[in-house]
Amino acid sequence: RSRSTDKAKWLVNQHAIPLTVEEFPQAQRNFPIVFSSGDNPVPLGLMGLNEGVNVFFDDEGAVTSPVYVPAYARRYPFMLAKLNPEAEDLSLCFDPTTDLIGAFDDGLELFEGENPTEACKATLNFCEQFEIAGQKTQAFIEELTKNKLLMEGEVSSAEKVLHGSEKPFTAIIGGAKVSDKILIIENL
Repeated sequence: RSRSTDKAKWLVNQHAIPLTVEEFPQAQRNFPIVFSSGDNPVPLGLMGLNEGVNVFFDDEGAVTSPVYVPAYARRYPFMLAKLNPEAEDLSLCFDPTTDLIGAFDDGLELFEGENPTEACKATLNFCEQFEIAGQKTQAFIEELTKNKLLMEGEVSSAEKVLHGSEKPFTAIIGGAKVSDKILIIENL
């Protein structure tokens, strides 16, 4: 069986969560979108300015204010994976350490005998859509990289200004919802 939860303990200390390009319109309303550095950049929702600090989730993993939760987090504890390197098909897998899947009396059944239930099929569909969105995101990143539209160092520069500047100072933080930016500003 699979239990749902209103707490995401796995996000408590995560200050950056992977995003797909399809999520940009919703995500940008709540937090900045940045790209990781290196040869294979990944778009990330910035959930806090300091490593290990997520200003949108409390210590128990509960959302502290209405915020968009990325699909990467919503799909947990499930994921698609190749069961061996030669496999072409992806299999629905789950984190074996989670307390959200097990032989419970409550929760949604995943199988009826050997057949997947509608709940299992819906989870598989969500993960397949997430995988497709990930492929679109990779194509988007390749275009950004090919056209040299990504710059490194923006966040580290901001970090130096925010923590190495004499106070008071002025910080300009973009985005559509001021209430969400207040959480970040309060943690400066």
